[in-house]
Amino acid sequence: MRAKNFVFGGYAIGQNAEIERDWPEDEFKDLKAHVESLGGKILLNLGRYIADTFNKTAFGQSVKNFTDRYPVDGFQVRIVFEGSERRWHDPKHAKEILEVTKEAGKKAALW
Repeated sequence: MRAKNFVFGGYAIGQNAEIERDWPEDEFKDLKAHVESLGGKILLNLGRYIADTFNKTAFGQSVKNFTDRYPVDGFQVRIVFEGSERRWHDPKHAKEILEVTKEAGKKAALW
């Protein structure tokens, strides 16, 4: 495997502001060691954040719990909901996601 950076998809911020879905810890440790040996980064794509409310404290605890088990380098979050009508969610939620990510010492990418 020669790829240097990875973005893992299939994850989400649930209605309770928790990061949902796990992967085998031993496989993650092997991948993390490989990526670090290449000087790369691992981001976790949290998909679309589509809830109308956001609990910053709960999300912060979820980030801590998740990164204690899986020390990813950061998160990628989409803050637009596309359905029958396109609408943006409260920019405050994006700001809070960025604040939590920064407080955790992680990188963030919003799209």
